[in-house]
Amino acid sequence: MTYSLSRFQKETARSSYIGSLKESPARSTWLLNLLACVLAFFACVARTALGQQPAQPGGVGGQVSDPEAIQLLTNALNSMASKALLSSLLDVGIQGTTASPTGDVTGTFKAKVRGSDWSFETARGSTATSYRILNGAGTLRVNSDLKNLPPTVTQGYPLDVFPLFGRWTQFGVPGAVASVTGNVTIDNISCHQLHVKVPNPAPNSILLNHHGEMDVLVDSNTGLVTAIAFNASMDSRFNSTVRIENRFSDYQMMAGLLVPTQITHHVAGRARIVYRITTVTINNGFTDADFEN
Repeated sequence: MTYSLSRFQKETARSSYIGSLKESPARSTWLLNLLACVLAFFACVARTALGQQPAQPGGVGGQVSDPEAIQLLTNALNSMASKALLSSLLDVGIQGTTASPTGDVTGTFKAKVRGSDWSFETARGSTATSYRILNGAGTLRVNSDLKNLPPTVTQGYPLDVFPLFGRWTQFGVPGAVASVTGNVTIDNISCHQLHVKVPNPAPNSILLNHHGEMDVLVDSNTGLVTAIAFNASMDSRFNSTVRIENRFSDYQMMAGLLVPTQITHHVAGRARIVYRITTVTINNGFTDADFEN
């Protein structure tokens, strides 16, 4: 399957819509990546109808993506939002409650995302936390205490509790590699296990991390993303990581997006917290101030 992102970017740049995004490079790049994956799927369908074999994008070390993996990922992405909605999607707001793995409600959360910029805030009793990333730089605030996070922790780190904004959606960009690694059962659901590796966004070796490499589990029956797992950087050291896994269930249509209304967040193999989404809003007009602590 051929991914011609540069051609798509040139064609899209002529539109007034992309022109309106020039003030936010992170947002426009993210949107182009999503749309490139969707358009690549339709290009593949057209070639198949003409009896042509789809070419494979070259990845790191000359690796190429598995056509089955590309098909599964494309279907999963297309199920979450239509191409028309993706073309007009500027930002998303998410709200809900937090609960313990045993089901006891513990507080509330609120998230905002605009391209690669995002914020995630929780309130539990008298404790309020705010985790924000703007242009790859992040901060963590707990009540009045503010901490700047190492760039290796925040560089390329997605709003991983919301699958539409995970870095797996960039499987169609040049240099990305996707493969099927097997079949597994998780929470009594049979899944295809895929491995996706996208180019590291770090501008230099000091900021290298593992955030561009992840495992994606896709439900064998519904085609929806069941879980995403990756190694998150813990501090400024490249190999200091912890395994993060988010499991998604109870998909519902909200604001035109098919979203999992329950996300179970695992850290180092243990379920730590459950997020239950109650509200989704789109195109809220978020600005940089929404992502600054």
